[in-house]
Amino acid sequence: MSSFTLATSENWKVDDGEREQRTEWFNVVVWNRLAEVCKTYLCKGSRVSVEGRLQSRRYETENGSQKTLEVVANVVKLLDSAKNGSSAVPKKSGAALDELPVFEGDCA
Repeated sequence: MSSFTLATSENWKVDDGEREQRTEWFNVVVWNRLAEVCKTYLCKGSRVSVEGRLQSRRYETENGSQKTLEVVANVVKLLDSAKNGSSAVPKKSGAALDELPVFEGDCA
């Protein structure tokens, strides 16, 4: 099992013409071979597309019980250009989504 945090941002203009931005953070959990691939190819700032199911989980902290919502991923698409000479990710920029590598794994 491996996990990472995914940030999504939304931009819009308000009535006075100023631009606003909101960023949401999601915990993503991956299992088995997909976890190994994510550990190998993802780093801070990597752009990815994630498909999976939502799962709520309750855990205990020093302050009391907490509940969190996470994405259990079964598909991760790498959207960045290759780094460190890796051939697993396309080197050309602007590649269509269907040309990008797709890693699928089993959800536990």
